[in-house]
Amino acid sequence: MIEKIKEQLEVAADILYKGDVNKGMAEMSGAIPEIALIATGIEDSDIQTRLMNDALAPILSAMEEKDATLLADLISYELIPILEELG
Repeated sequence: MIEKIKEQLEVAADILYKGDVNKGMAEMSGAIPEIALIATGIEDSDIQTRLMNDALAPILSAMEEKDATLLADLISYELIPILEELG
């Protein structure tokens, strides 16, 4: 499940880096329910806190602001590495 989400996030980041904000946002929105499901199953409170504070909260803010580059950076450099720790 984590591998599938990571692949979806990599696609979303690539789309966002290419400047297609709407398509990238749609791809990211599709991954959020699975990410939330993973987050609820994390037993390590440090990783869970990092996921929420360092990745998800800033990602939601970037999505609200439609900041494609920031969103792609957060996916690539914050969210995916945390998921890799879990997988």
